[in-house]
Amino acid sequence: MIRFIQPIASGNAIRLLLGPHSGSGKWRVLRKEVDDFTGHDDPNAFLVYEGDEKMVLDHQFLINDQLYYYKVYYWVNSAWQASITATGMPSAAYREASTDVLSLLRDRLDWGFRVEVERGVITHDYNAVPILTAPPIFEDTRWPCVTVHLESESPVERSLGEAFMPDFYDVDEDAWEGHEGWLASVQIQIIAWSLNPDERIEMRKAIRRIIQANLPLFDYEGIIKIEISQRDLEDFTSYQAPVYQSMCNFSCLAPAQIKIVDPSIIRQVDSAILFSE
Repeated sequence: MIRFIQPIASGNAIRLLLGPHSGSGKWRVLRKEVDDFTGHDDPNAFLVYEGDEKMVLDHQFLINDQLYYYKVYYWVNSAWQASITATGMPSAAYREASTDVLSLLRDRLDWGFRVEVERGVITHDYNAVPILTAPPIFEDTRWPCVTVHLESESPVERSLGEAFMPDFYDVDEDAWEGHEGWLASVQIQIIAWSLNPDERIEMRKAIRRIIQANLPLFDYEGIIKIEISQRDLEDFTSYQAPVYQSMCNFSCLAPAQIKIVDPSIIRQVDSAILFSE
């Protein structure tokens, strides 16, 4: 029989767990869009699998939210015996559940520099320091400014099956919820850009203060082991005027994960009949 059918969170794939009859040497798993199987060699059925594995993953030519019918034919005592028909419907059940470190850091720097401007530590004609995600274009930029750029992100701590936390049943959503992913090592480059070397000093100190002030928020979002290093640079050739930079390398560990919410994570076959006539 087919013990259960489970859609894979990615969509366009279904997992089947088989319960072979005693004495079965091999089996064939067939799939159709209508329940009109004619036998183990049905020419209109798609052959999902043939062999002796009990776990089968069907991922070929499946369309999300389309109902499919499955039947298994077991080779027992030199004859093919059919299981009851079971149904499965693939669907994409994953959602983004990570804390994007760059986006959060850009947001907190934006708000932090507004405070610095209000306090008069940083002078800016527009009362806010632009926080960019790419190097500034000289004539189109309001100086001073700050850029935030992702240098790298890579898995550093993983768990068995990439399960980030145990699955649980969400009563409010009437669905099972799980998380998969890993703890990532994130490296971000923050650069303060100024046309004045003394202003650069204040920008550098402001970046450090803003990061320190946001440590409780970072911790709440699961961002841990934060480290920074800062250094000053000058660029006298790339722009129309001397540009003074303060570079801050921001590193941390942060969760990179997806949330899986599935109201029907397992479709069970409820029948005492294991084989058809």
